Amino acid sequence: MKKITIYISYHRSDFGYASSLISHLSPLVRTRGVELLFQTSATAGESWDINNKESIDKADIILLLISPDFINSDIIYNQELNIVLKNKSEFILPIILRPTDWYSIDWMRKRQILPKGGIPISQVESQDEIYLEIVKEISLFVDNIAVTQSTSITKKKQNNNKKNEKSIFISHDHDDGDFAELLKLKLERNGFNAWIDTERLKIGQDWREEIDMAIFNSNAFIVIMSPKARKSEYVTYEWAFA
Repeated sequence: MKKITIYISYHRSDFGYASSLISHLSPLVRTRGVELLFQTSATAGESWDINNKESIDKADIILLLISPDFINSDIIYNQELNIVLKNKSEFILPIILRPTDWYSIDWMRKRQILPKGGIPISQVESQDEIYLEIVKEISLFVDNIAVTQSTSITKKKQNNNKKNEKSIFISHDHDDGDFAELLKLKLERNGFNAWIDTERLKIGQDWREEIDMAIFNSNAFIVIMSPKARKSEYVTYEWAFA
């Protein structure tokens, strides 16, 4: 699985806050294999290092450490960088270090802000506790990305396994089960991978999730139509989903 990368951007005047955050993130590095990238932002009027953009571009999670100096730096106003930030907006977390007018920045106002409530870390009495709260939220982001990566890998494997198969979903009413089984057998004898649902009436089973996945992975869809099939909520659901 791809290593999850966290990029931390901060102004050089906030080095102490950045060091504390990095220290509190160390368990994620040790136990989850998370990689940390960080670089100080340029002050107003200075050129902005292109390596900064490249690091942000490959990062899974972006932490922006917000302070008055950071707000006035080029990272906020660099057009090329802002395009990258916009593309990664789902995984950007601004962290308020010191009081500043961050709310006037449109894209930042629409983001989840840490600490919760937008209270600057500098104004919190127990900073270790607030860092732990922030790390907890970052951990949730890491978990979400890990699940997404795992799901993506699973789907790729499923697609690779099925790409050479001629998969057919057979929708039928329970009373037409014998005919469905016969049709499935004949299709399989002719080289098709046919799928029918024989388990959906089991108590406590989430039949819709199984049905949805089977239809999604099929190349063709057959409905065995009969008077009872027309009235069946299962058959109706299956062809409507397909």
